[in-house]
Amino acid sequence: MTVKNQELIAAGFSSKDIERIKRYQSTGDSQDKILKELSNHFLAVAWIAAGLAIITLVMLPTY
Repeated sequence: MTVKNQELIAAGFSSKDIERIKRYQSTGDSQDKILKELSNHFLAVAWIAAGLAIITLVMLPTY
């Protein structure tokens, strides 16, 4: 594992994210485009987690 990969993992990126970054860099995409796509994935996960938390909180008092 290279030092750059270790830095990315320490920053919170998964190995799947690192592979995606490498693929985009090899095709010449800008870093802004890479970060925008990664942030979209993060936002999707955040919305799903928030929705599940709300459903849990709404359903919890009914039991």
